[in-house]
Amino acid sequence: FKQKTAYEIYQCDWSSDVCSSDLTSLDGSVSVAIIETDGESVCRRLFAMEHQYEHPAGLRPVHHLSKAAEVAYRSAKGDTPTASALYPQALHEYVSATFSLPELADVQAKVRELAVAFFGDDSRLPMLADVVARSTEVHCTAALEAIQRSGIARERISFIGYHGQTLYHDPFVNRVTVQVGDPQRLTRELGIPVVFDFRSNDVRNGGQGAPLAPVYHRALVQSHGIASAAVLNLGGTANLTVVSSSSDDMIGFDTGPANGLIDRYVKERAGLALDADSDLALRGTVSQGALSALLSRAIILADGRNYLEIQPPKSLDIRDYTFDVPEFQPLSIEDGCATLNAFTAECVGLGLDRKSTRLNSSHTDIS
Repeated sequence: FKQKTAYEIYQCDWSSDVCSSDLTSLDGSVSVAIIETDGESVCRRLFAMEHQYEHPAGLRPVHHLSKAAEVAYRSAKGDTPTASALYPQALHEYVSATFSLPELADVQAKVRELAVAFFGDDSRLPMLADVVARSTEVHCTAALEAIQRSGIARERISFIGYHGQTLYHDPFVNRVTVQVGDPQRLTRELGIPVVFDFRSNDVRNGGQGAPLAPVYHRALVQSHGIASAAVLNLGGTANLTVVSSSSDDMIGFDTGPANGLIDRYVKERAGLALDADSDLALRGTVSQGALSALLSRAIILADGRNYLEIQPPKSLDIRDYTFDVPEFQPLSIEDGCATLNAFTAECVGLGLDRKSTRLNSSHTDIS
């Protein structure tokens, strides 16, 4: 990648989880950061932590029930009342597909097992409102733990930025994004003002649903005295912020898949959670034919457009991309991982190529 871009690359811990464009469901932990900033050129991270609320080796009821909520919202095209009505059916469909349970009796038994893990008993089945309430509880507990562990007085914290849990994201066709959560509960329990719903408001005003990440990256760049930079965040989806020496000249967008597609691939092929330390990819070889196919057909939006051909700003949902192209299927798992890594790098390179003219300096940092 470094040879391809010919840019100078720096690695640093500039996690943007607190205001990220990653649109992922609850996966067992919540990232929390306490930041001191003026929103322009001062940005210091005072404290950061991961709050673990579900053991990765356990049943993970919150994870699975929130994934079922995503299924319901997709079927409802983002409409909450419809998603609520569809949730029981979506839960059964998700459990059947995820746990490979074709028989209805087995699906019902697994749903009851999830209910016991979620509620403590199976006296009732989970509904969408229960998922929203638990998601809020998880974020509230995470914020409280961060405040206690940091030793920072609550009076010093001006507000909490809480974007909630994203369950549906379609900024191109229906121009809607859905984040669930109860900010009033956070305010009541923490005694700190909460800013909420800035993702959907951003989409309604023509944005892509991640308004804070570019501003956060710009403040980090300027606080380090860097004139021009491309800040690359490789989460489930890769997102890029390009900042020039002019404080008003910046843009942020998703370039394509990062860890999300590889994680999905190794889970389907080998039952693994991830390709740890790129062990599989390093033993594989990139298939140029499969890579070309992925670039042309792996990120096709609902309106038929290839995402990679759309000019930024733009954003992706993790379900927008796939490795389900014929040229990719015959590859060994090692070659598949290597090719998906190359796919991520190519997508980032295409993003940089499209926006390189915005940089007013020949020196670019990628972090």
